Amino acid sequence: MTRLRHFRTMVFLVLALACGLARAEVIAINPQIDAEYVVKKGDTLWDIAAYYLQAPWEWPQVWQVNPQIANPHLIYPGDVLVLSFINGRPVIGLRQDSLQKRLSPSVRRTNLSEAVPPIPLDAIGAFLNGPRIIDTSAWELAPYLLAFEDDRLLGAAGNAAYARNLRDQTDRFWQVLHKGQLIRDPENGKKLGYECTPVGAIELTAFDDPATGRITRVEREILRGDRLFTQAMKPLPGSFMPTAPEQKVDALIAAVYDGRTTAGQYQIVALNRGRNAGLELGHVLQIHQDGGSTFDPTKPTFREVKLPSLEIGQLMVFDVSEKLSYALVMEASRGVRRGDKATEPRS
Repeated sequence: MTRLRHFRTMVFLVLALACGLARAEVIAINPQIDAEYVVKKGDTLWDIAAYYLQAPWEWPQVWQVNPQIANPHLIYPGDVLVLSFINGRPVIGLRQDSLQKRLSPSVRRTNLSEAVPPIPLDAIGAFLNGPRIIDTSAWELAPYLLAFEDDRLLGAAGNAAYARNLRDQTDRFWQVLHKGQLIRDPENGKKLGYECTPVGAIELTAFDDPATGRITRVEREILRGDRLFTQAMKPLPGSFMPTAPEQKVDALIAAVYDGRTTAGQYQIVALNRGRNAGLELGHVLQIHQDGGSTFDPTKPTFREVKLPSLEIGQLMVFDVSEKLSYALVMEASRGVRRGDKATEPRS
């Protein structure tokens, strides 16, 4: 009897696993869509994925790549995509004439900026022109603006400016950053760094103490005490696609970018997890908000009941560091706040 029970248990587990795998492989296609889609200028990979799929992050599972094409994951305006089914599974690829055009020797697409981006890049354009999160100790040790000509309070383009703490006397061109909000981990209160805003640029001409230079660009008010960092333009994040993480993710919204209290669609949030938690470019996470609590009116003592959390949208990671990452809110049914959870999505 014991062996029989063990055998039945094993059969049940195998069947349960098989059913679970079968459910996991089901990819839901949006109803009443055209099988063919002509890619337009202004489209994003998320838009196209959401056109075909109820869960856009499943795009890598249906996108049919072609090894004959350089960068087969890239899609361009004018490409014609076709939805078909192979052995019952949905597959999306280039229509034959689009494929032949791609393979034509006369076609050379070397400008990646023409490719359809994964997310709307204009939503993160201002974010890409320099460092965002600066470690607190790195901020304190960085060179800083001491004064401007004629003892002015604000620096303007063309003004002479003076800086101190220049240990590196080889770099002439520096970006000016203004310290913004201090970002703490909502989980433990630890400092993750300062959110710093690029406000301008300066060219140094003499490396005395103080060093002398001239302000070459002003984007926002430049103040005494603003820090100098070597200019570093972030590349456009054009080489990834929306995908669900393979591992479990348990992250929290650490801050809403630019000092806002809530974020909506196409606004930026910081997460308290990064590469150390397995996050990568393109990872899509589900946003959960605390459902609060209520009292049960049928109980004599009105005992408090904790309500389930609410799924309020999705975000996509577009910038990752070791302990922190930035993501763009792709969809949100309500304002996303600091402390909201971000987890791997469910199909």
